[in-house]
Amino acid sequence: MLGLGFPYSPAQVGLTLLTVGVPTLSLTMWARPEPPDPHLLANLGRFVVPAALVTAAAGVAVYAYHYTTLLAGPPGGEVPADFVARFEDWTGLSADDAGFSEAVATIGAQTALSTFVSYAAFLLILFLKPPSRLFASWTRPDGDRRPALLVAVLVAIFTAGLLMPWFTSYFGLTEAAQPVFTTVLPALVVWFLVLTTAYRFRLLDRALGLTELAGPATTGR
Repeated sequence: MLGLGFPYSPAQVGLTLLTVGVPTLSLTMWARPEPPDPHLLANLGRFVVPAALVTAAAGVAVYAYHYTTLLAGPPGGEVPADFVARFEDWTGLSADDAGFSEAVATIGAQTALSTFVSYAAFLLILFLKPPSRLFASWTRPDGDRRPALLVAVLVAIFTAGLLMPWFTSYFGLTEAAQPVFTTVLPALVVWFLVLTTAYRFRLLDRALGLTELAGPATTGR
């Protein structure tokens, strides 16, 4: 929609093994038997919709910033030779080929977006199963530390993968670069604060007039 290339390649979609597959399987195995929730769909929407909207908005901002920055090139106009060589390897194109600049901007922005969304997905587990009051904006901590340990393991695996050429090559990413993290980490802080506010003050409920329904944040489920 923004005309800034396509935000994901098929290989990058494979990262959902870490962001969706493993967390879903683990949380399902650890789930405790509970009575049916009479407001299941409403509560599901309360969790998913704010997370989707905030993550999508932040992801678009991260992607657009990196795409436009890379497409414009360095401020001085001179591109280091090693920088060009690495992007030639990542894109499979020569610097003299038509579309090289767009390919550079696309793969760089895709790497930033995949990095941001992956870390955000891991942190969402802490909102769903908070280990402490810091993340208890959606529901109260239940004393189960396994989800927090899972998050730590997933963050460690993904971060280590960004430093390994075989991992980044397989998923169609660039190597871990300072410009990515100088954007992604602040974006994650903003994302966390906005999502915490949305959950804690039940902004979706207020916008839709659903404040009369009890939710996990008040019932402790």
